[in-house]
Amino acid sequence: MTNSIKTRFVLTALLCLAGVGPVMGQVSEIQIAPVNMTMTVGEERTFLATAYDATGNPVLTADFAWISTDLQVVTVRFDPTSPQVATVTAVGVGVAQIEARSGITIRSQSVIQVSAAPTPTVVLPDSVLPGAVTTSSLSQIARIDPQIFGTAVSCRVGGFVEEDLLVTTYTAIRGAESIGVTLPNGRRINDAQVAAYDVDANLAIIYVDRTDGGSLSVGNDGTSSQRVWSLAQPGCQQTVATNLQITAQRGGMTEVNRDLGQGQIGAPLINRDGEVVGVFTEGNQAVPASRIPGLIREARALVTSQALLSAEQVASRENHGYGSVAMRSDVLAASARVTPLEDWHWNELATEQRLPFTLTGPAGRYRVELLAGGQVLNTVTVEPQASTVTQTLLSRPVVAGGQTDRPSTPQIQSAGGGGFPVAVLLIGVVAAGGGAALLLGGGGDGGGGTPPPAPGPTTGGITIRIPIPGG
Repeated sequence: MTNSIKTRFVLTALLCLAGVGPVMGQVSEIQIAPVNMTMTVGEERTFLATAYDATGNPVLTADFAWISTDLQVVTVRFDPTSPQVATVTAVGVGVAQIEARSGITIRSQSVIQVSAAPTPTVVLPDSVLPGAVTTSSLSQIARIDPQIFGTAVSCRVGGFVEEDLLVTTYTAIRGAESIGVTLPNGRRINDAQVAAYDVDANLAIIYVDRTDGGSLSVGNDGTSSQRVWSLAQPGCQQTVATNLQITAQRGGMTEVNRDLGQGQIGAPLINRDGEVVGVFTEGNQAVPASRIPGLIREARALVTSQALLSAEQVASRENHGYGSVAMRSDVLAASARVTPLEDWHWNELATEQRLPFTLTGPAGRYRVELLAGGQVLNTVTVEPQASTVTQTLLSRPVVAGGQTDRPSTPQIQSAGGGGFPVAVLLIGVVAAGGGAALLLGGGGDGGGGTPPPAPGPTTGGITIRIPIPGG
């Protein structure tokens, strides 16, 4: 607005407010203030028209009519008792003019540019992951199905941290003979290879020949009370983002406020920006994100040098190939308590079960205690061997006719005709006259002999398999 127009506008307003009588004259010019205007849809603005005579004096008795050149863009309304003032409403995107007219020929225009109203900012509660982040993050999650000891194990996942590198936990692949991966687009890879792994950090990176792009960013470790989301498969179903809260950083692990149950092994834990802050192991614990970048660098180097490993090679290197020990007893209501003895064994291998049952686990030493009536009747050590059928024969001192027999030396025989890797341990007590005898013997599929039938009553029953740890 020019200085002269401003001066006239102010003068007109002051005269109106002061109730000054009309300035006589014939209208020769109309001016609208403001002259041009930018508005958004839904906005309202006030415009003022002033009439002037030929000498430049305001004509306060002038009568006005207002129009819009495009009612789809702006509308205009005014009060006939105060026609110099008009209210303009922006109703659509575009450009239009409003005109103030006095008589037939005297008129003035103001150009109005109308743009779309800005999209309202939606503030989501902390417990809600933005939709765009959810969609992009879930598109980087793959299902992992390792084949362990002849059994396919599901409910394990991983997240792509580079286009062809899938991060998961070592727990998800330990002891596997092969690894199946189902990509987000449904493509299946039956024998994926391992690019890098770290048993102590409980992380593994699987190489996938994938070119459809995208990956998750690795962020910083989560902090206590931070809202985070797991990208897991609860109940072995569809991958979803589950809202959680970090409760602590303890013992080098990230802990959240609840146990996710089945489907969380290997699941990325992300923040509101979709950055990985951890990788779930089991229960309510996750490996912090700070352990991931170094393993990614190692994996990339091994991919470049074509030094990838099969799942079977990893299991062999770490002595994590699976075997089993079938245990049976002639002691009524007997049970066996199993304690893993290797420092790399994981806690869930420890168990106590009624006999008979079959322990399934990775190679290594296990202490087995025969229990009955609250007493430990005998203690033995068993060592299942991966991909080998073994047979264990064992006895303890027996009281018979006042003589004590020394225990026999355990014998281990390799499979002679293939078959399922299993070690068989028979533990029992036999009533014999006035004394008692403990009988331990065994036989396995394809082994070196069949154990003699045990005398006396037996517990009978079926063989109970302990689920594969983490399965």
